[in-house]
Amino acid sequence: MSNPSEYNLISHLNHILRSLKINYKNWFVLFISCVIMCHKTSIIWGCIAYILCIFYAYFAHRISHEPAGFFLNRAHIYHHEHSDWSSHAIQVCVELAASYSPIVYFYYYLNMENSLFLCDPYIFMFFSIFYTSTHNVNYGMFSVNKVHAKHHEDYTVNYGPDICDIIFRTKYPENAVENTDHYIPNAIVATIITVGFRYMYEGLDGNKQQLLKHFLFKLYVLIYFIVIYFTMKQTIIDVNKMRERDMNEFESRITELIHKLQSNNM
Repeated sequence: MSNPSEYNLISHLNHILRSLKINYKNWFVLFISCVIMCHKTSIIWGCIAYILCIFYAYFAHRISHEPAGFFLNRAHIYHHEHSDWSSHAIQVCVELAASYSPIVYFYYYLNMENSLFLCDPYIFMFFSIFYTSTHNVNYGMFSVNKVHAKHHEDYTVNYGPDICDIIFRTKYPENAVENTDHYIPNAIVATIITVGFRYMYEGLDGNKQQLLKHFLFKLYVLIYFIVIYFTMKQTIIDVNKMRERDMNEFESRITELIHKLQSNNM
């Protein structure tokens, strides 16, 4: 990361503009997605909501690496330590359950799906699918490039999305720009799934909507508790490993001390 004394505002702004220019196709697809998603409301508000969700994803990931985000952190660190199916499965649970949990609870308990509250709930659904699939499929399964792999080596850089790393100066290499065209299929699929779900949900009568809403909320809570259970389980494993390591070191020092005493008595 750059030294603050070396920071150059013009260079920084040029870096941001270069990223927007290189990835114009990805931004165009996201804009079309926003138009489709928000055709019943305000496209301007929809664009603001999309931008807020992009920043939300960045800061949720960044906070998960801080001590304050412990219940996100341990499960996410497991994802950093392993690349098997269980690693990706628990990471999907983290991203679905933890990242947007405050919003989900607000909508469920306050019944705000028909109110203007931060943004349309379907936009959060879109970004859950979009971000989770990009992270776990593009970067995880297909390893489309080395950008996210660098984050697994150094937790302080390349959180993603790339534009946020550039804006908040957590990009590595510092002056690089990731070509995010590989986001496009994820955005298209996420839009199709979300719009399809919206039409299906809005086509149900009130009672069926409530039943589906309660079912999805219970499923969401179940996923949330899976993350908590996994975090506690891994924490216990970590503590036991530390205790075993400390005991081995203690026994090794005692043995070494006994050998020295025996040598001195001979």
